[in-house]
Amino acid sequence: AEHRVFTRKDGFLSMRDKLNVYFFQSDTHRLLVRDEGSVRAPRYGSLDKAMRKSPCSAGVNGGFFGADAEGTPLGLVVQDGKRLSPLATGSFAVSGVVYDNGKNGLFLIRSSALKRMKKLPAMQAAIQGGPFLVENGTAVKGLNARKSTYRTFIATDGGKRWCIGVSSSVTLRELAEWLATPGALGNFRVKTALNLDGGSSSAFWCHESGISYPAFKQVRNYLGVAPRRQTPSFTGPAFLFPSFILRRRRAANSRKQARMAQSPNRAYRVISVQPTGSVAFITCLLYTSDAA
Repeated sequence: AEHRVFTRKDGFLSMRDKLNVYFFQSDTHRLLVRDEGSVRAPRYGSLDKAMRKSPCSAGVNGGFFGADAEGTPLGLVVQDGKRLSPLATGSFAVSGVVYDNGKNGLFLIRSSALKRMKKLPAMQAAIQGGPFLVENGTAVKGLNARKSTYRTFIATDGGKRWCIGVSSSVTLRELAEWLATPGALGNFRVKTALNLDGGSSSAFWCHESGISYPAFKQVRNYLGVAPRRQTPSFTGPAFLFPSFILRRRRAANSRKQARMAQSPNRAYRVISVQPTGSVAFITCLLYTSDAA
């Protein structure tokens, strides 16, 4: 996973357009949704705070929301497997859904396709947005070419490679054509890209580079990228750690537990670690300088 900045300049007197993009892979990273609960009394208050309170490496603002006091989400929102807002259809702002099934799988699909399903697939995290910017590697036709503003998006190469990003002020058509241009994002070829809430809502945060571009207003939710939980694996020779001295204490139960150090000169060295879920069983060798 990495953060990169891409720029382009159209014409001698034009301003330089910029994309801040965070690349990741679906087999090593997952999506997390963080919902404020309300824009009037937000749980976090900003993308920066929401990401820092989560195990995220990067994040952007999420989907569109209403102008009411609570900032009701416009479309599907799933956080930690719980559906906070239902699927919506009928508007370009909710034409697509990006979701994580919690099993090393990310999907970017049209809302209408989900609507036709008798039952929605399992979702650990999901955000609805729109319109689609790129489909099948080609910029979507008919996008607005008049209004320029900040944009937020998520994209995939159709395989395991994904990215989230924000742009400087561009139109939807300009962003779509930029993302669909071969080489625009280096060796990442965009097959599908979805627009998220933009304008004064656009925000970008990256832990690795220390970058935090806040939104200009309170938004309702955020889309973060976090490493997938993986149980560590130790193979090969013994895994050694520096020695450490255990404080003198007696065993609480001599039938269940070996007697611990009776001399402050005794030291223990870890020779193997066997992880089991959240517990690691540690095997030690006992060294002592006491006379026999």
